[in-house]
Amino acid sequence: MGQKVLLTFFIMFATFTFALAAAERTVMVWECSQYCDFSTVDVMQHLAAIKQAEFIKHVSYEHLNLAGHDTNFWRVNSNTDIRSELKSMGRSTYPMFSIYPHEDLDNLPNIREMINDKAKYMEYVHTISDYLVQIGVTGLNIDIEPVGSSTDDNAPYVAFLKDLTEVFHAKGLIVQVDVANWCAITRDFKAIADAGVDRIITMDSYAGSFSGFKKGIERLLSQVPVEKAVVGMANVNFNNNKPFTQQELSDRLSYLLERGVQHVAVWDMPLTSDYLHMLGNFVYA
Repeated sequence: MGQKVLLTFFIMFATFTFALAAAERTVMVWECSQYCDFSTVDVMQHLAAIKQAEFIKHVSYEHLNLAGHDTNFWRVNSNTDIRSELKSMGRSTYPMFSIYPHEDLDNLPNIREMINDKAKYMEYVHTISDYLVQIGVTGLNIDIEPVGSSTDDNAPYVAFLKDLTEVFHAKGLIVQVDVANWCAITRDFKAIADAGVDRIITMDSYAGSFSGFKKGIERLLSQVPVEKAVVGMANVNFNNNKPFTQQELSDRLSYLLERGVQHVAVWDMPLTSDYLHMLGNFVYA
């Protein structure tokens, strides 16, 4: 059964290789570290797997969190800092700027204070971009997904992203933004794309069902240019919290090829050997 699934998947690759030959397909993985209850030893094992999987060129890792205005809205968290290890492997590095825990409603006032006052958020933009340049990373992965946000938050959030991106680009930094239809502040994918950010990563495609996965991809591609569009994939099926079967992975990755998707990001490490193998085939087909 496993060989049959893999053969079907390889045929799908051959079918779409010619059309996609000019597009460089990429894979990024996230490292959640201690926020997902991994030990430092676990994180080092994840890094060893990333090093072996040469097709994984980009890594985002928990490093920065939202804070109050007294600290310019950001702070370095206590997760294992893997920047040096990633740089020694030649990987692109994207520390995350996230709210943790996401369900904490206390985060929302800080977010609104930041995005609704340009003078305040420009302090954030300049201090955090200077910090990122100082530590020598590739860019920033912005993961703002607060519970309780509304569509009224979207326009100021987009304005914030536009100003941030202009400053970051002037300093040679890349901006990635995580989005989801279920999070009102990020719901307008097109407006976020028009703000000039480099990559938009949908979390809608984390869906456990194949139909939900496809729906998330179609929503992304209907609003975001394919070169900016990144399909988020989960490392397990969230419907049952079990690793995806070969057939489930084959269906998903074949659909990505069919739709011309160039960029994938997987939340989070570790990944099964089947998952790594099929991601490698996606990149190199």
